[in-house]
Amino acid sequence: MYIEFRLRIASLMVMRGQIISYIADPNVAFALILLGVLAVYWEMTHPGGVIPGAMGGAMALLGLHAMSVLALDWRGIVLLLVAAPLLTVEARFAFHGIAGVTGAAAMAYGSLLLVQDSAASIHWPTAIGITLPFSAITVYVLRAAFQARRNKIIRLRDS
Repeated sequence: MYIEFRLRIASLMVMRGQIISYIADPNVAFALILLGVLAVYWEMTHPGGVIPGAMGGAMALLGLHAMSVLALDWRGIVLLLVAAPLLTVEARFAFHGIAGVTGAAAMAYGSLLLVQDSAASIHWPTAIGITLPFSAITVYVLRAAFQARRNKIIRLRDS
């Protein structure tokens, strides 16, 4: 009985190590961060459902924890930080896509430069496949939020 218990513990430890090594892949960590942010977006636009916000926060924190053990390049971080205001400017003011495309390109190139280690880096299909939809969703959600704020509420007494 003691040996069976030790074997179960050993198999759980092996499974735990496999999960941690899978999450420590920069591609998976980057996807977890962006999917977590999208889930938090969903929670903010559709309040009341606790599950998307909680799961999104957990995914983003798990991805950030996985990124913390990797050697990050400051140029990738700066490009990712530059992409956020560019996407916000595209949603706020109509620049006919110039700021949005520049923000998406900065996000994709920043994600490629993010990890310094050549053995474990973010691959370009992952970077483009995650950042382009994320950028489009971000611009769409922010544009809808800015338009909703700009529109005047018409009450029955005012009309």
